[in-house]
Amino acid sequence: MRVLLLGDFSGFHSALAAGLRALGNYVTLASSGDGWKRMPTEMHIGPKSNSVYDRIRWRIDYYNFLINDVVGYDIVQLINPFVLPCRLFPVNKIISSLKRSNGKIFLSACGSDSFYWANAAPALPYGPFDDVIQIDNDAHESFYQTPRALAHNRLLADSVNGIIPVMYDYQLSYRDHPKVGPIIPLPLNLSDINSTPLEKTENLVFFHGLSRPGFKGSRYIERAFQIISNRYPSQVKCIISTPKPYREYLKLVEDVHVIVDQVNSFSYGMNALLGLAMGKVVMSGAEPEAIRALNVPDCPIINIRPSVEWIVQEMEILINKRSKMSMLQSMGPNFVRLHHEATLIASRYQNSWLSA
Repeated sequence: MRVLLLGDFSGFHSALAAGLRALGNYVTLASSGDGWKRMPTEMHIGPKSNSVYDRIRWRIDYYNFLINDVVGYDIVQLINPFVLPCRLFPVNKIISSLKRSNGKIFLSACGSDSFYWANAAPALPYGPFDDVIQIDNDAHESFYQTPRALAHNRLLADSVNGIIPVMYDYQLSYRDHPKVGPIIPLPLNLSDINSTPLEKTENLVFFHGLSRPGFKGSRYIERAFQIISNRYPSQVKCIISTPKPYREYLKLVEDVHVIVDQVNSFSYGMNALLGLAMGKVVMSGAEPEAIRALNVPDCPIINIRPSVEWIVQEMEILINKRSKMSMLQSMGPNFVRLHHEATLIASRYQNSWLSA
């Protein structure tokens, strides 16, 4: 098959591309690199800078690319509805062109979108929504909550051949839409990952990457780190890092034992998978409902919630029971290999695309 994967902000589409190629498909990955993350991409589709000229130039070039170059693909998959701009962009014409010039069009339910804000927020007992508004958006309404964004999201969802959620949280977002299919877990390209669990050292190193602090619930993690550092000053080291490009991030976490990823999600994401594959202990969203929905038994991720006391308790267990930490370190790479390996997941995407 000829496949175009449009957009990437976590390495999801990059890993899926690798898996699809291993199965003999011709794949094009086009994305912006997602700003400072500098995610790997083969075709850059974002503006070079935030200048007005570059942003206008990018929209013109992007329009021409979608109309003139996205032709003859068997499958086009959008990472998110907003990979097509919502403002000042002829979305109806783009969709018509994509459908006319290619085979099937699919939408990944992955990352924040308007359906997530409208449908998952009232269905989940906790989530990132309030923290995003107060912290990430400086007390302003999320753009995804606006009528314009919801209409754009609905247009994309109604126009595609199928919608594929990557986890429980996003399955909830589209649960009432007639085109939503079963969850397919996130893929990870293991050939890119060096699995080298750290030997036991005097200090146990906990790490949290500070990006989208409201979405990830960083305020809970930061407070837990303060408490643990005060209680165990000679036993632990807690690191909070500013945002780093993808390759720099991988290098940085080589020297940590535990990645404390996020607390506002019911499910784990690409960052958690990277940690597991590298032989790290990972603390993230891993609620029982989410694990059942993914059908991934024996998940080694330690579930944490937006509660300082909850996070502190789980950290103390690792500090006082090093044998549990060693067991989880050894489980992580095999768990990813069994349930998230890129070729395995790519084959599930192939089956889903062909059956839609």
